[in-house]
Formats: sequence, structure tokens, C-alpha cells
Amino acid sequence: MITVITGNGKGKTTSGLGQAMSAAMAGKRVYIGQFMKSGDYSEISMLKSAFPEITVEQYEGGMVINRDAKDADRITAQDGLQRATSAIESGKYDMVMLDEFNVVLFLELIDMEQAHKLINSKGSTDLILTGRYAAPEIIEKADNAYEILQIRHYFNDGVAARKGIEM
Repeated sequence: MITVITGNGKGKTTSGLGQAMSAAMAGKRVYIGQFMKSGDYSEISMLKSAFPEITVEQYEGGMVINRDAKDADRITAQDGLQRATSAIESGKYDMVMLDEFNVVLFLELIDMEQAHKLINSKGSTDLILTGRYAAPEIIEKADNAYEILQIRHYFNDGVAARKGIEM
């Protein structure tokens, strides 16, 4: 199965992580690759300490949403793509979640041909792709596609992300 979780609302990563935890609780092995993120925020710290069935790798790179992508961002995204492909092709994982994959594709840090190749290599592995701006071609390949809409969020009122809630 391929699941796409996209939209401008908060909670795409959290939704994917919930599915990953459910899989781990059922004895499945899970790989989570995070594009454009780094650091041990609460969700990742919890996964690493409570779920030995879940492997988390962060393809460290700065967020490029508010600036132009640089060569270093492309190199990091390509490295992440290679690591994700290796995880899928290894046969070690029942589920692979690629967090912010849709954004990396939107920013053209990887191209659509590479995305299709990765998706087509998944075999029986469940694949979850999160992030805003999911391409119609990716949604079309999905078995499940969800759009997270933001109706109201206190972040827009100037309230910073809270530890244990958003980070």
C-alpha cells in the first residue's frame, strides 16, 4: 500500500508516525526517513527509546521553504533518497515512511522520475509519503491519500511550537 499524507494543516508527520507505531506494535519492522529535519524532538525521542522495531534516520538539511534551495540541499536530498531506496530494497522493513518527501519533490531536490523509481521499487513494503504539496502524479499512485486541512491553529496567533505537542 502507498499512503500519501499532504495538505497545509499541522499533523502530517504525526499521522504517519501513528501508523508507524501501530505497525511496530503489530511486530512489523519500520524505517522512517526524514527529509529536511534534524534534532531529537519529542516524537523522535520517544520512537527511539520505546520502539526498537523502528529505525529513524534524518537526512539532515535546513528547511528551504523560506529560501532558495542550495546545492547542499540537493546533495542532502539525493543522499536521503539513496538511503531510503536502500532501506526499501533491503527487504528488512515492512513499512517505510518518508517524511517531507512531497516537499523535497516539490522543491525539485529530487525529480519525478526518481520518485517513480523509488515508489515502483517498494514491492510489498507499505510506503507512507508525507509533506505539503503532493504532486498529482504521486496522489494518483497512492492507495490512500489524505489532505490535512488547517481550520484554526494557535501558531497563527503568534503562539510558538510547544515541546511535547508540536516538537
